[in-house]
Amino acid sequence: MSREKIEICDRCGEKFARKWNRAGNHWSQINDILYWTDGQEINSKLKIVCRACLKEIHLRTDELIFLMNEKKRKSLGSYANMGVLDKDDKTFSS
Repeated sequence: MSREKIEICDRCGEKFARKWNRAGNHWSQINDILYWTDGQEINSKLKIVCRACLKEIHLRTDELIFLMNEKKRKSLGSYANMGVLDKDDKTFSS
């Protein structure tokens, strides 16, 4: 049984499901901008984003890439190439 919580994307305002990572004992970090930038803000309003917005930010925002270390840049690039960011995490329940 997977555990998830409903978050609201700081970029598009849509609800999305954030998964629990049992191995790391924390919520999935893929949606956390501060995880990718090691705590550096892109802007004060972007903290948690859905996968679709993360993909947009990754493709269109040089600032995100500039703030990321090489390992995380490669990881995010791999996620994008493998289709992980294309996975629909939007929720349609209330």
